[in-house]
Amino acid sequence: MENSNFSELASLLEKDVEAFKARYSEAGYRVFINSQKFRSLRDAVSGAQEALDRLLEEFDNIGELDDYLASGAWQADFEADESGSLDPALPKDVLSEDGLYNLLEDIHQLRDDMAGFARSIVYPSDENEQSQ
Repeated sequence: MENSNFSELASLLEKDVEAFKARYSEAGYRVFINSQKFRSLRDAVSGAQEALDRLLEEFDNIGELDDYLASGAWQADFEADESGSLDPALPKDVLSEDGLYNLLEDIHQLRDDMAGFARSIVYPSDENEQSQ
């Protein structure tokens, strides 16, 4: 189904569900509703896969930045910047007072959220395999 046709049908459905069902049947209504869900989920999965691929490319940076923060080097660099010892032209994103800590905490939260999401996905076929 073309996107413009899909949009027209979505608009019709939004305006009048009963008119949609009368025109396309109960089965047509179910197919269209589930096609909307399919497209939305497909796009979300695609976006999540792209984001996961980017995170995997950055994986080593997580440990390296965590080590940098924990080693004391971050504190020394922060103090050097505060005293004016670092060239003002240097990018100093990593030295924002809470930026690095918050980023690492966000990664921990993301890890926990992703693990919880993964555990919550249960298909009927999974249950059938476990009972055998």
